[in-house]
Amino acid sequence: MSGKPTRGKPQPSRGPASAAHADLDLLQRQGRGIGKLLRLGHRAYCVAMQRELVGHNFTLSEWRHLRTLYDEDGLTPVEISQRIGIERASSTAVLQSLERRQLIRRVRSRKDRRNLHVFLTPTGEKLRGTLLPCAVAVNGAARNGLSNDDVFTFFRLIRTMIANLERPAGRRGPMD
Repeated sequence: MSGKPTRGKPQPSRGPASAAHADLDLLQRQGRGIGKLLRLGHRAYCVAMQRELVGHNFTLSEWRHLRTLYDEDGLTPVEISQRIGIERASSTAVLQSLERRQLIRRVRSRKDRRNLHVFLTPTGEKLRGTLLPCAVAVNGAARNGLSNDDVFTFFRLIRTMIANLERPAGRRGPMD
C-alpha cells in the first residue's frame, strides 16, 4: 500500500507512533483525555498502595501524613496539609489518629504559642523501615515494563502539564 489515503478506507497503522495516535484519537472520541487517564492512573496507584498498607494497619491518608513527616519533621498541621494537597480539616482527624497511636506528637511553638508543630515519635520513625518499602513496591509495579527513559519522559511531561495548568489563564500561550 502506498502512503496515500484511500477513499473511505482507514489507513493501517504502521509502527508505534501511528498506534499511539490511533489510541489518542479513540480516547478523545470517547471523551477520555489527559484528565481521565490521570484520574484512572491515580486511582490505580492509590488502590495498589492501600493494598500494601492494609497488612500494616495503615490507611493511605495516614501514610501520606507520615511520609510528609519523613521528608520534613516538625511541620505545622497547615504545612502538612498543604504538602499533601488536602484541606486542613481533612488532616485534623488523621493527625489525631496518629497521635492516639503514639506515632506523632504535637508541640506548641516557642516563638508563637498559637502554632503547633508535628514531630514523629521514635515509634513513628521506626515505621519508616516498614512503610517505605510499601511505596517502593508500588513504584516498582507501576514502572514494570517501562525503561528509565520512559519514566524520565513521563516525569518531564507531567511536570510540564502541571506548570502549564498552574499558570494564570492570561499568561498561557496560544496552544494552551
